Amino acid sequence: MLVALAGGAQAQRRPVAFPAPTPAPIEDAALRRGAGHSGSYQGLDGIWHAVQIEDWQNDRVYMSDAGSTYKAYSPTELRRFVVMGDTVVAVHDFVVPIRRSLFKHRPRLVPVAFARQLYRGGSFQLLDYDPPRPATLVSALSSRLLLRRGQEAWQVLPTNTAKFNQLMLTLLSNNLELAAGLRANQYRLRRDAAQLLERYTDWQTRQFLESTARPTR
Repeated sequence: MLVALAGGAQAQRRPVAFPAPTPAPIEDAALRRGAGHSGSYQGLDGIWHAVQIEDWQNDRVYMSDAGSTYKAYSPTELRRFVVMGDTVVAVHDFVVPIRRSLFKHRPRLVPVAFARQLYRGGSFQLLDYDPPRPATLVSALSSRLLLRRGQEAWQVLPTNTAKFNQLMLTLLSNNLELAAGLRANQYRLRRDAAQLLERYTDWQTRQFLESTARPTR
């Protein structure tokens, strides 16, 4: 009888109920941990601040003023930042042709993004904008150079050699030496854009200094 009761109790025993698994924490894209590099950023008020910068993409930069947790800031929250020798600028309202294939482009308005500065001097700024995209042969050709003179609107420099030389000719035509080379299509976008602007700015400076050194009558 005891054996039978014991067997019945054993049959009625239920398995232990384990607690439901805790969901894995969702990664917060606005935060990340890292070592970072010393840098600085210029706020919207124009004031510069020292900071640690962990990484940046064209739509965010991860910064921290203390500790190893870095917060993402968008290009709408600051003007520019400097890290590891690079100056990165927040650029507003420019139209960039996005490649759909090797031969087709689709214009796209970019409201704001970060772009790396290649040259700044005189009245010119030249930036390298690298849009987000998967790494493919087509996307490898999608990086664009952005140019602004003074406070004019940003424009995307054409990748076609003849069109690039023609555009630069409209900007630099009063330098006869550079103008001759541009008319002959001697210059290439990636190889020569920054050097052209630097040579033109140096020439402008020499012209100004020579004019101020001439004696007045």
